[in-house]
Amino acid sequence: MWNDEPARILAVNVPNDGYLPDVADGAIVEVGAVVDGDGIHPEHMDPLGEPLAGWVKTQVELQELVVEAALAGDADLAFKAVREDPCSPPDEASCRAMFDELRHLQADKLPF
Repeated sequence: MWNDEPARILAVNVPNDGYLPDVADGAIVEVGAVVDGDGIHPEHMDPLGEPLAGWVKTQVELQELVVEAALAGDADLAFKAVREDPCSPPDEASCRAMFDELRHLQADKLPF
């Protein structure tokens, strides 16, 4: 980038603009890229296919819910995102305990 020599980067995080065709536009995706004096040029990738595309869709929806919770200062909405995450514990009590612990540990960085 500094000397205008193109360099391939294995992973950059960018808003999706068709780089992953079966992921929502605007979602942050990690793709390969070429970097040169004109900037970062993300590579278009093949579709993820199912079930990966479905898993990514779920995570993108949960991330959007977390952003909405942060912007609104709504802890209940943030907890809903944790509760609906398929990677979270299956019972509400365990999710609540996990959420409350993380909220306590990061209280100075959270808007709620």
